[in-house]
Amino acid sequence: MIFKPSALRLFFSTAALYRTVQATCEGVLVINAVAPEIPDMSQQHRPYKPEVGRISYSLDSAGNLQLTSTTPTFTCGPITNFVSSNGTSVPPAKEPKGHKVSQDPVQSVGAQLHCSQQPEAVGTDLMSPWQTITFYGSLFLQIEMKDNKCAKPAELVLDYSRCSYNATTNNGRLGSAIPCSWSTA
Repeated sequence: MIFKPSALRLFFSTAALYRTVQATCEGVLVINAVAPEIPDMSQQHRPYKPEVGRISYSLDSAGNLQLTSTTPTFTCGPITNFVSSNGTSVPPAKEPKGHKVSQDPVQSVGAQLHCSQQPEAVGTDLMSPWQTITFYGSLFLQIEMKDNKCAKPAELVLDYSRCSYNATTNNGRLGSAIPCSWSTA
């Protein structure tokens, strides 16, 4: 079978475009909650810092973002805030002065979602009157792609993320909206 040069150019252009759209940045982010006022005796009295869930992320080069909790006891709602920006970055100059240095396209995406953990029993290693704890709050994640590759995997932006927890004692006393913080492993 013989192809005309114009047909081959169209085929290779289409294949390159398809490959570009299919580029993705994906992974899993492990989310921990940090309750500074609850000492964990098993961790040399460091603050209580349990893993509360895992969030799977996928960003393609067209800007489509998917965030999904992969932990059954950690439920996340839909994305509530979505920010996307396209820009360029200048690679370190290796060219002699006077030569133009190309700029690489960079896509940065940020998204916020609200997540909550099902109540969990407090272990005996904690110095706390609480019997159950439920962590919840908003998580703001940022991902960056450069040259259709993952330039910066998902990271938690603490300035825009909020964590709180509700707790109960064995005699029914309630504590609500107690501040905590998120971290990643």
